[in-house]
Amino acid sequence: MDNFKAQAVLGMSNFGGISIMLNKEGDRVRYKWYDKKPSRWCKIYYTQNGSPYFMIGNVRYHLNEFIIHI
Repeated sequence: MDNFKAQAVLGMSNFGGISIMLNKEGDRVRYKWYDKKPSRWCKIYYTQNGSPYFMIGNVRYHLNEFIIHI
């Protein structure tokens, strides 16, 4: 779990936001709040329209809200 390399970010405030990393298969995501420790792998779900998202607690985060981080 120490090898977290952000692939996309979502700004939440002036202090930071959430960064995410997808696995090679593209079916799981890890997230990291600001400068905290990375999460475990979370499953990616799809809406009826096919939009991918993952859950943090009871909050749904759509992957299309994130900006690719190079």
